[in-house]
Amino acid sequence: MDQALAAARRALKISPQNPIYHWTCALVMLRAGQFREGWNEYEWRWLMGRDDSPWYPSMRLFRQTTNGEWGGVVKEVRDALGKAAKA
Repeated sequence: MDQALAAARRALKISPQNPIYHWTCALVMLRAGQFREGWNEYEWRWLMGRDDSPWYPSMRLFRQTTNGEWGGVVKEVRDALGKAAKA
């Protein structure tokens, strides 16, 4: 497993936008029991762990911290809109 994961990570360094390499890396991680890391790698397009997007530089992403809890998201959006209105 370690060698397969190392090879998948090397492939990602060569071609970081290749979905097959992300998929392969995710499968190796999931198979090795690294479920959180594997799932995040599998869903790499969602850019978990950041609030910006390389494809849309002026866009900000708002996310739930806990599945189904929208209160925090609504508060963050409200605060961001308030700051934008004052600027």
